[in-house]
Amino acid sequence: MAKKQVLVVGAGVVGLTTALELHDRLGDSVDVSLVAKDLPGDSAVFYTSPKAGAHWVSTNAKEHKDWALATYRKLRQLAAVPQAFVQAYPLYYGDIVPAGHTPPRFDEPWYKDAVDGYRYLGTDPRFPDVQNLFVFTSYTISTTLYLVYLLSELRRRGVAVRRQTLSSLEEALRTPLPSAAGSAGATADLVVNCTGLQYNFLADGGDPQLIPVRGHVLLVENNLPYQVTFEQPYLPADAKPGEFLMLFPRPEGGAILGGIYDRNFLEYDTAVDPAYVARLVAKAQRHLPDLVASTAGAVKIARHVVGFRPERQGGARIGQDPAEPRIVHNYGNGNSGFIESWGCAANTQTQERLARGLRGLVGPQCTRRPMQNVACKTLALGALLLVAALYTLHAVVPGNQEYEAYGGWWRRSPPGTQARGSVRAIADTDDTARLLRSMHLTPNHSVEILATDANGFTSARVVHGRFLHITDMHPDELNVIGAAIRKQCHKKMKNVVSNMDVSHKYGDPMSGCDSPLDLYSSTLEWLRTNVKDHIDFVIWTGDNIRHDNDRAHPRTEAEIFDMNERVVADFIDTFMDDGEEEETVFDRRVKIVPSLGNNDVYPHNLFAPGPTLQTRELYKIWRDFIPTEQMHTFDRGAYFLREVIPGKLVVLSINTLYWFQSNPLNDNCDSRKQPGYKLFLWLGATLKECRRRGLKVWLSGHVPPIPKNIHHSCYAKISVWMHEYRDLIIGGVWGHMNIDHWVPMDSVKAWKSIKKRLLAAGAWDESNHFPFIDYDQMEELVGAMDDESDTDDDFETVEDLYRSLGYDIDDESSDPLHTFSDRYMGAPNGKVTYLENLRDSMYAKLKGKKKGGDFSERYSIAHISSSVIPTYNPGLRIWEYNITEFNSLDNSESEAQGSQTLAGKLSSYLNTSAKNTTFHYGDWSYFFQQLENLLDDEEQIEKLITELESSPDKMNSSEYLQMKAPSKDKTIPNIMPASLPLGPAYIPQALSPERYVQYYVDLNEVNYQKKDIDSWKFNYKLHYSTDDKFESRGLLVKDWVNFGRKLAKTAPVKGKETEKLGDSETQLKGEKLWKNYVDRAFISSGYQELPDAVGK
Repeated sequence: MAKKQVLVVGAGVVGLTTALELHDRLGDSVDVSLVAKDLPGDSAVFYTSPKAGAHWVSTNAKEHKDWALATYRKLRQLAAVPQAFVQAYPLYYGDIVPAGHTPPRFDEPWYKDAVDGYRYLGTDPRFPDVQNLFVFTSYTISTTLYLVYLLSELRRRGVAVRRQTLSSLEEALRTPLPSAAGSAGATADLVVNCTGLQYNFLADGGDPQLIPVRGHVLLVENNLPYQVTFEQPYLPADAKPGEFLMLFPRPEGGAILGGIYDRNFLEYDTAVDPAYVARLVAKAQRHLPDLVASTAGAVKIARHVVGFRPERQGGARIGQDPAEPRIVHNYGNGNSGFIESWGCAANTQTQERLARGLRGLVGPQCTRRPMQNVACKTLALGALLLVAALYTLHAVVPGNQEYEAYGGWWRRSPPGTQARGSVRAIADTDDTARLLRSMHLTPNHSVEILATDANGFTSARVVHGRFLHITDMHPDELNVIGAAIRKQCHKKMKNVVSNMDVSHKYGDPMSGCDSPLDLYSSTLEWLRTNVKDHIDFVIWTGDNIRHDNDRAHPRTEAEIFDMNERVVADFIDTFMDDGEEEETVFDRRVKIVPSLGNNDVYPHNLFAPGPTLQTRELYKIWRDFIPTEQMHTFDRGAYFLREVIPGKLVVLSINTLYWFQSNPLNDNCDSRKQPGYKLFLWLGATLKECRRRGLKVWLSGHVPPIPKNIHHSCYAKISVWMHEYRDLIIGGVWGHMNIDHWVPMDSVKAWKSIKKRLLAAGAWDESNHFPFIDYDQMEELVGAMDDESDTDDDFETVEDLYRSLGYDIDDESSDPLHTFSDRYMGAPNGKVTYLENLRDSMYAKLKGKKKGGDFSERYSIAHISSSVIPTYNPGLRIWEYNITEFNSLDNSESEAQGSQTLAGKLSSYLNTSAKNTTFHYGDWSYFFQQLENLLDDEEQIEKLITELESSPDKMNSSEYLQMKAPSKDKTIPNIMPASLPLGPAYIPQALSPERYVQYYVDLNEVNYQKKDIDSWKFNYKLHYSTDDKFESRGLLVKDWVNFGRKLAKTAPVKGKETEKLGDSETQLKGEKLWKNYVDRAFISSGYQELPDAVGK
């Protein structure tokens, strides 16, 4: 069937964007062409777009907030395209309030939860007389260059463009199309009117609601590294209505200075108004002193730009012409053409209007399930795409290509050449947006991406930018309602009948009992109903079995395997989308990444290096989650990785029992014999491969890498790996502790510990420079004020830190199985003291910019979430992350080994499995095959070392030192190349965490304040979010460091005299901050009020 012809009229930002989207989404069904009187590079009175200032900002009065938000996300992508000339800068927004005047009431901007880096400041000394100040990351656009970029994108796609002056839209329907579109002499089947103000001068045009609004900006040579928009609620007598102050830098240099929205002019006059310019310059000098600090107070004006914006009273006109159905209008955005240009179609009403104009163009009517046929896919796309933003609400696939359904993705077959990482915003339905708001999640946070994974498959999928972290469910099939708490809630006792002493339907906080099956199953049902449809993946960090704390009912290995299998089946059912019944679990939309808990094994805590019966049984249970090419690697140690967004993001499932101090089969992470050492071999090779493939990484596991839990050598190594791969590691999420808190990991202390060990072993010469970044020795980079609270009273190494926390690192003889037994006897002991020790020994030592780096890159963060088990109250967490900027061993065998000595064989292995060996790879299968070879070589090295210990064939000292040297030890990372940028944990970018929401069930309320528990609807309610009034912060590492430094000020540093917090009001704020932090740590259970909460 011949393609239909669509002609776009107008080459402003709206027309160019409309043509691009039509071609990209409907290119298989329609030919798109464009005609315009004025084209990019022209300067004409009514060619508005080149004269715009163009940066992203919005107000609470804006009608089409969803359009603006979709555009914000698109600009976030384009900032990574140099030729687009879109640049991210902080934008400071506030009110100019002269002395003696009262500031207007502050209303939080509607977009505070949707943009990056939002913070309320109130005032800032850089901006005199400005109040109600807040800041967020916005984008500036060099309009002339940006329009040329859009035009070049049309030409690159083969869209025909012609300069032509039309007298009417009716002429546009009759005029032959540009020669590249369709056959010679063809005319348009549909015309899209994007003429803006020029519509009023067409013979069949004229819209009485479309009015011009005069704008006047200055291009100045002065510049600042940020943007401002300052409203003027109190205008001076000589000012015109609509004046304000704005300034934003241009990517190519200079800045735009402006601030007038003038509706009160008499004629289309582009002459400069000197009185307005004088007022504008004076405002800049007064309220932006930094702008003129280097120019002796002068504002250097390079050019004046005057233009007229097409404002339509009542809002932009988008829809079918009532007199001529072959014409669809899209004009009248006023001063928001650039701000709304990628989002105009993100509401249902607009889509319905456009659909009427397209039915005759693309054919058949849709069924109730329109995505099931290509024609209806095309119709749905057209309904969304005939305006400037044109983003779909559902994952859709262009027609006339062969696609196969694949795991919630549409996979093109065979692998094609589509661009990696094409992104389109997706708006939520009203019902979905309402649900998300009720859960305190961000509506309209989804995108459709076309991603090509490392194996060459291109797929399209809606990605929501959220994931669930859930941990420590501990379902207990023996739990009985009304049973005695002293019997672990397993048995009723006649003489125990008090409501405070017996178990309840959903469990009892601080009782020591595990999760009743009612809590377990209701949690999964709540997740299926409220969460499943709005997340991309699940990180599930283990402990799915009851504790072994009832001597009358000891756990068996068979029981542990059976319960693990049951929980896996329940998780699979919970996160399966409707219609995925025939899909393999591995290929379904929501990816599930489990990790092994210390109670998921028999006996608890004890786990040997594989292959063993346990690793093989675990693989059978988890086989639906583990890529088949990793089967053999998994069999070695129950660790694996999963691409949760192909080609973009992986989650590493780490078997943390190999660094757990309570595992008697692991002593440290330094000896080649230790499973912890082998874990770091796998981790290092995997991270190196992820970097080479351009993947970002979340680490996950059960036992968190904190001093309380893991051997100091393991803590040091995970700290330096996270630091040297800070270009790709986003962070780590962990469970086990049941306490909602976080721990900073210090790369300097970790590297100093490793250096100290190597020096002691003779594997490093003290005269040589050890090539890590010692932030403690860096020259001062910022003013002293930034670090005025830093203390020199700090620990040198990880070992010193452990000792300060009361852990005897020299005593390796304690019974590891007894380490945490007190937690099973009711309320845990001394956990408030544990938090205070973290505050005083870790938070209090956090450094500012001078010794921590501009982005706190010295540190990484361990995120430890609350648990479902009611040790305190049940809790779980949903993370939201940035998704709008998504854009692929050759070990030789040693020779003549039969004739070599043991020492020679070892030397040969060391040389042929060098740390910097290049892995020549294809897909993941080949990588893991080569990784197996590397791990086999390491086993040979370990075996030869063991034989040498009892052999007369001794190694000489140089061979021994070679074996120990960092250049050969693959569990010690190379230093991150200076050319690599910081990753999503440090600087806002694609996949950066934006916020998380913590949910909980208040069991004290449910059990003791509800009269009829059976009538209560089970629900996880909001506990807090990281952008609420208490925390009000981002989730970058520097945000955590700043938060930790605030917490540290709530108590004196150990070993020093009591420090004053300041005045009494400040002290009260500090006490409240710590009190709230502790309450949230214990999930508002009231644990901190118990006598045993403070103590050892």
